[in-house]
Amino acid sequence: MKRKRATLVAAVVLMALVLVGAAAVLMARPGQAIQTPAPPGGGFGTGAANTLITGTVTCDGKPLPTGAVFFIGPQGLAGQGMVGGDGRYQAGLVPEGPMKVAYTSRPLTERQIQVQLGNPDPGPGWDWIDQAPPPADVLRTALAAEARYGPAKTALRYTVVRGPQTFDVALTSR
Repeated sequence: MKRKRATLVAAVVLMALVLVGAAAVLMARPGQAIQTPAPPGGGFGTGAANTLITGTVTCDGKPLPTGAVFFIGPQGLAGQGMVGGDGRYQAGLVPEGPMKVAYTSRPLTERQIQVQLGNPDPGPGWDWIDQAPPPADVLRTALAAEARYGPAKTALRYTVVRGPQTFDVALTSR
């Protein structure tokens, strides 16, 4: 019974998102950008659907294969891009405008993101990170980079524009 109810609730939420998106398409004027709401439980960005920032994170000239890049706007956290094993990241739905760019050695969990955004705490079931722990030498480098470019200390800045864009994040450990 609980499973059927959960499936029904999920179907209703999905249908509501589809209807809102369809209404936005029908009401949009030619040449006007269509803004659709971010999906619940993950999309904390409020930028245009076609805004995607990609890039490579390097530290001392070498790709840094762990961590996360954060875009922090005037209202706080605006986007996060997890760094892959090749040092590349991508962040979508980041609002346009000037951003502070920070690096951390580990991405935020979904639970941490929701709490930072002022949403109700979704509980410990949301404390997961889809990123394996890095080897010790990589972790040392990542922690050194985080000490210089974490949210409280970073001097990195980037202005987000609408549409796809590339922003390579070059860090130093010293």
